[in-house]
Amino acid sequence: MARTLLLFLFGLLDVLALSAQEAWVPNAFSGTVSVIDTGSRTVVATVPVGQQPSAVAVSPDGNRIYVPNLDDGNVSILDAATRSVIATLGTGLAPQGVTVSPDNSEVYVSNLNSNTLSVVDAEALLQTATIPVGVMPASVVVSPDGARVYVANYGGGSLSVVDTSSRSVIATVDLGGLMPFSLTISPIGDRVFATHMVENLVSIIDTGTDSVLATVPVPGGPTGLVADGQSLFVSGFHHHAVTVVDLDNEIVVATWSTGAGSFPVGVDLTPDGRFLYVALSGLAAVTVLDTTHGSLVDTIPVGSRPLALGEFMGPAPAVVEVPTLSWIGAVSLGLVLIALGTLRVGRGR
Repeated sequence: MARTLLLFLFGLLDVLALSAQEAWVPNAFSGTVSVIDTGSRTVVATVPVGQQPSAVAVSPDGNRIYVPNLDDGNVSILDAATRSVIATLGTGLAPQGVTVSPDNSEVYVSNLNSNTLSVVDAEALLQTATIPVGVMPASVVVSPDGARVYVANYGGGSLSVVDTSSRSVIATVDLGGLMPFSLTISPIGDRVFATHMVENLVSIIDTGTDSVLATVPVPGGPTGLVADGQSLFVSGFHHHAVTVVDLDNEIVVATWSTGAGSFPVGVDLTPDGRFLYVALSGLAAVTVLDTTHGSLVDTIPVGSRPLALGEFMGPAPAVVEVPTLSWIGAVSLGLVLIALGTLRVGRGR
């Protein structure tokens, strides 16, 4: 009887969604990745990887993390659940940029000193293709539909457009001699953005025409960047600040300080867009800014020289269903406890 009542009770329980989200920050000088719980804003794990990890990509499903090790010529593949390296895969010389296809099936790695793009089968953990691109490919992004990969050729002053079906370069965008360092893509994939550290500019590329739409002056050695549709957030390495660009008008609308000597590099947004995480290479820390006003929310110590170029923020986490009592459930619980003799109504203890 008691078992039946208890089963009935749990059938009446409501569900509360609890979740946690993590940011994965590679520390170039430490050879580690710091795992940050964005709820508590604390480092919950430190994972050893290879030498000079500077970039990172979290798979769209959040299960895998890919970290190129610049000095080792390989990529560390981490399992998010166990927070450990499950494989190390050789690619080309000085792998620098990395991104993952929207369906989680392929990983693309730009090899700075090989002038190539490596294609990795994410299930088999094997390199399946090597695509020649431009000179010194430093960064790579993939379109939301997975059809195109864009590669920033730092030494060539160009952007290679790769068709993922044919695995070939189908267009090369001339950036007018500007050296692209880091890339990001708009949420709908209509524009690619490239930083030019030396020239203090950001290029905006139309993905429909594979041409440059505009260049926006951004001070202080623009390095990392991320877009949310309305705004572009750009770290200024020498400026010790984040610059905010209004994408409708293609102008700078705000500058948020990250502190003296901070030398910010990688930036990424939480999925809800409320917070911007900024890797501070000069302070061995990650700072958290409120995207409404740019105010400082927190500063989190990590390893030495965090760069975190790329997509280091995990996706919106899967829902974990935790039962909570509705008012019906609470009444039912009372009835069960009475039936079990553990609640004595109207009687003293």
